[in-house]
Amino acid sequence: MSLPAGYELAVKALGSSTNQFHCICATVAGPGFTDAIPGPAWSFTFCSTNTPPKYKWVTVGFSGKTDVKDEQSIKYPE
Repeated sequence: MSLPAGYELAVKALGSSTNQFHCICATVAGPGFTDAIPGPAWSFTFCSTNTPPKYKWVTVGFSGKTDVKDEQSIKYPE
């Protein structure tokens, strides 16, 4: 999947949040990057301009499947 195609799907997955967030990073992630999407994927980091800034992470599988995470949905190991 090309970067522009992946970005388009990421923006669609953000929905109305695209008015508050801008993309600050895009990278290709290999298989196993996330449990939600098998296989290779694009990983996009979006950030708000608020203080303090807020973040959203959108993973777009090369299959077209998307997964959106924010600070509240991330689970860190204890």
